Amino acid sequence: MIDYTPISELQNAIDTTRGVIYLPPGDHVLPPLHINRSGIELKGAGSDTGRSAWGVWPTRLISDIEVDSEKTGDIRGVKLTDLVFEGHLQINENASAGRLTNVVVRNGSVVQEYGSTDWLYDNVELFNIDGIGVDLKASNHRTVFLNCKSSTTNNIPGKAVVRIGKEGHCSNVNFNTCAFQHKNLDYQINAHSVRALNISGGYMEAVKKEKAFVKLGKVLGGSVSGMYFQGNDKMPIVFDIEDSESISITGNHFRNLTQAIIVNPNGCPNSSYRNSSNTQDFNNPTSARGFDAFDFVEIKIFSDQTITIPCEPERFQMFALDGISQKSDSENIYITNNTGSLKRIVYKLNSPCGKDL
Repeated sequence: MIDYTPISELQNAIDTTRGVIYLPPGDHVLPPLHINRSGIELKGAGSDTGRSAWGVWPTRLISDIEVDSEKTGDIRGVKLTDLVFEGHLQINENASAGRLTNVVVRNGSVVQEYGSTDWLYDNVELFNIDGIGVDLKASNHRTVFLNCKSSTTNNIPGKAVVRIGKEGHCSNVNFNTCAFQHKNLDYQINAHSVRALNISGGYMEAVKKEKAFVKLGKVLGGSVSGMYFQGNDKMPIVFDIEDSESISITGNHFRNLTQAIIVNPNGCPNSSYRNSSNTQDFNNPTSARGFDAFDFVEIKIFSDQTITIPCEPERFQMFALDGISQKSDSENIYITNNTGSLKRIVYKLNSPCGKDL
């Protein structure tokens, strides 16, 4: 027999007890909750993950939760288990060693502030996220996402399922057997600054056109392995890479992208990638095939103007535009605007280091 805590007494139970606090079945709308004791576990009667879109769940907690609202910096082991959580979970500085297990975060988000380390997301579904599903802001180390997933039924634009290191570097962030299918996002994973980022054994699918599946910005060391990326002829690229080094990309399958696998805005000299045993198949025969790294460049060109781009001809490819002509010699590309008006053109430079991939 489970001794459920009366929902009206939940905040008092959090303030006066330790250990597991059992939430009864049903929908519970509460004012914001504050957890300022270590070892608190809010445990529902079940989350029924995968069915949140249908409005079916045993326990739903509709509230905002702040961990360490008193900001003591000494809260450990907070857990949310077996429930649907609809709201915003704020994990303050240095609150560590917590976990979410069998939880649906619905119409909300999770924010981990500076130094909140050793958090585990185990079988967590991020459904209809509010902008960013999980935001690891800075100095968040040893974070694991295990068997997590994301999905949506709305058309509200957002930024990422998970964002890492927007305000400072993080380290040892791991995604294992996760399935992300969110739409209307810039990226599924957006890594701004992280050391040792590992993504393995999962699945990402494009529901609508986005910038890329994964943004790797200032990533130092990491791996992407055993992943299946389904572009559905909507996603242009898999990896948008900038100022990153020592990333191993092995044993993945890439399917139905509209442009290519890697885009590297800053070129390869500051980045290094190794790959092996990757496979790919694209529906569109004009799609850029191969495992290339290249630059995308957009420039303005006035009517009757000719611009010179220092580049070997074999590296240069311009997206076709009527009235724009192109000539070259062994060292330069010459582009002329014959349209009679100002135009924007986009071209790419296939990087020599792409040959080493």
